[in-house]
Amino acid sequence: MEKDNYGQLELFTADGVAAQAPERFSKVVLKRIKAFEKAIILVLLLGITGIICYAFGFDKGKSSNQVSSKFLIQVAAYSVKANAEEEARFLNKYGYQTAMLKQKGKTILLVVGFSSEEKARVALTRLQKRYKGCILRRL
Repeated sequence: MEKDNYGQLELFTADGVAAQAPERFSKVVLKRIKAFEKAIILVLLLGITGIICYAFGFDKGKSSNQVSSKFLIQVAAYSVKANAEEEARFLNKYGYQTAMLKQKGKTILLVVGFSSEEKARVALTRLQKRYKGCILRRL
């Protein structure tokens, strides 16, 4: 008797003829994948290309953001963080981009995002009306 890897099969059909082994699942799947082989390879290559482009662009974008913001204004220092957050919300309403820095138990409120000294000086004169001790700083 022949030994095949088809698992348990019926020996005879209703006609009395020996049954043929069904195709294995992996062969069926491989045939279907082979039909879409070019499309699958194209998708993989596009994905890899996208990841590489993102990686290089991300580093470049990260460094360009640091260069574009060269000046900041130190608005005030608060011993209570909630007061600093309240003032930050107030400044955000008027279109200023704020940041907070914790240093020596104080929360320092900063207005950031100035690409040129001229823009920072204009904002400084406006802010000095409300905050007397504003300081212009260069990064």
